[in-house]
Amino acid sequence: MFQFRFFLLLLVFATSAGFVKGEEQPDFIVEGDVILKSWWHSGRSPIRKKTFFEVDPMITPTHRFVVDADFQFRIETPPTRKIGHVESIAALEPPADFILVPGNITYSAQYFGWFGVSEDQLGHFIDAVVDPLEAAGLEVHVCLGDSDVSYGVLDWIKAREGGLRYSFLYGGVRFICCGMYPDAETVEWLKTISNDLPVVVFWHHNVSGAYSADNDAPGGQWWTEEERKAVFDVLTVRFDTKAVFVGHWQYSTIYYYRGIPVVLVGGDKFCVTDIDSEKNLHFSLEK
Repeated sequence: MFQFRFFLLLLVFATSAGFVKGEEQPDFIVEGDVILKSWWHSGRSPIRKKTFFEVDPMITPTHRFVVDADFQFRIETPPTRKIGHVESIAALEPPADFILVPGNITYSAQYFGWFGVSEDQLGHFIDAVVDPLEAAGLEVHVCLGDSDVSYGVLDWIKAREGGLRYSFLYGGVRFICCGMYPDAETVEWLKTISNDLPVVVFWHHNVSGAYSADNDAPGGQWWTEEERKAVFDVLTVRFDTKAVFVGHWQYSTIYYYRGIPVVLVGGDKFCVTDIDSEKNLHFSLEK
């Protein structure tokens, strides 16, 4: 009897808290083809789980790309959480056409030469990530991260991409890089970009939770809540925004912010993304 009553209490509590399938809520996490659960991230602990959903079945996929961030090369190897990613990405079937890297390709580019130590972190990233992926047939598009601020890295990205902010077309979708994070100047720049096609946007800083624009979040001292509101006002009104890809927080997950999927790939998983014939995106977090 006690167990039965305890079960009833749990059921009532779960229903009221949104733990079971029911009313749709705006923020949730996607794993592969199924949205499993929703978290509000504060520091390292997930709390306030929400409802479960299924993702619409995929229409015929026509294009594929990959996103992975925060390789943070300090010596000749990436951090443990990234080991094996390049090999896995290069071996994907069907293959991807390109990779987006939303920042922190180096561990501390701005500290070159401190304490008499100088190492070519950018060179390590090029040798271990860029060269083998390009050899496998992928284009590599890089975004500036907070750990990458040195003239060497800045100049390399500008020479490679044409600027710290840039855009390109692929599969009937416009891809837009907003640099480290979209500040007021970047928002004005976004307003000059044509909205004739669906867009995918990427930058370095996380959108919500740790290492984001939330004033009370760990690491949230760079980007402001006002700047975040301004850019999402543009992304939700001016554009048909299919997704925002970010890094900075060393965690991998997918959640929604103001109705837009946000793909965080700073952790031990990268995101394989398929574009279908209707220009919808389908995500899979993989190692």
